[in-house]
Amino acid sequence: MPNQPMGPMFTGQGEIRGIWHSFSATIAVKAGIWRSTAAILDAYPAEERLALSITLEFRQVNAQERLAHKRRNRLIRQAARAGKSQVEIAKLAELSQPQVGRILKADDDSAETPMEILDRRDAGEIDSAEMMTILHAWPYSFGHAAVVNGVDTDHYRRGSWDDIARAYQQQRLTFAEYAELMKVNADKLTEASAAE
Repeated sequence: MPNQPMGPMFTGQGEIRGIWHSFSATIAVKAGIWRSTAAILDAYPAEERLALSITLEFRQVNAQERLAHKRRNRLIRQAARAGKSQVEIAKLAELSQPQVGRILKADDDSAETPMEILDRRDAGEIDSAEMMTILHAWPYSFGHAAVVNGVDTDHYRRGSWDDIARAYQQQRLTFAEYAELMKVNADKLTEASAAE
C-alpha cells in the first residue's frame, strides 16, 4: 500500500508483480474504479509514480490490443456470414486475403469470456464495480479431464472459471475480488470438485 516501502523499481519480475499487486489492491480499495488513475498515483511517493504509471499503461494498452483483435475477428466472421468475400473483408480489415482465410478457418473464439470482461476493466472501458457485477452473474463452466470411451484422459478441458483462477494468479484480480467470486460460486465449485 502507499505507506509501505516497496523497494527499487523494475529490478526483477517478482518485484514488478509485487508492485502491481499492491497497486491493483489500492485501486480496488481506494477508488473502486479503473479509470481514475491520477488520484491513485498521487498517493504514492514521486519516485514510485513513474514505475507504477508505466506498469498500468502497459496493462491498459495490452488489454486494448487484445480487445481490438477479438472484435476485429468477430467483425470478420460477421462479414463472412453476411456474404462478403474474403477479398472484400480483407480490404475492410486492412489484412491480406490469406490472413482473413486463416481467421475464418480457425476455431470460432468470438464468444465473450470472463477474461474479456477483465480486459475491458484493464482497458478502462468499465470500472471495477461494473466488472464484478458482470462476473457475479456469469454462467461459469468448470474444467475437467476429458473422458473418452469411459476412460479418463490427460487432456484437460477448460471451463470459463479457469479465466478467473488465471486472472488471480496473474494478479489481475485482487484477493478481495477473487474471494468474493469464490463465495458467490461456492456451491458450484464444490459440485465441480466432487465430480472430478
